[in-house]
Amino acid sequence: MKVGWAVGSVLTENGPASVIIGKDTRVSGYLFESALEAGFLSAGVNVGMLGPMPSPAIAYLTKAYGASAGVVISASHNHFQDNGVKFFSSQGVKLSDKTQKAIERKISTP
Repeated sequence: MKVGWAVGSVLTENGPASVIIGKDTRVSGYLFESALEAGFLSAGVNVGMLGPMPSPAIAYLTKAYGASAGVVISASHNHFQDNGVKFFSSQGVKLSDKTQKAIERKISTP
């Protein structure tokens, strides 16, 4: 939840924000999805849930829908028991180093 809040807090610094969340079919993805959604909502971010879909589709749809960011919950080619989270900018590409550092600062704040 704190990660969603931190990302959402950074995204809303310049006004209203929206994110879309997609995932693969790992069972743990549903848990991560709910936690991220709660964090984003607590930061005042509008959230769209896309369900299971490939990572490149999330990147494309982030830009196509005009979302502030996109999130993919997937461990890609790793073991089914693993999972991870990737964030895309509004352009459907990796977040800038500046944005990542701002998120890290929010996460490390008690």
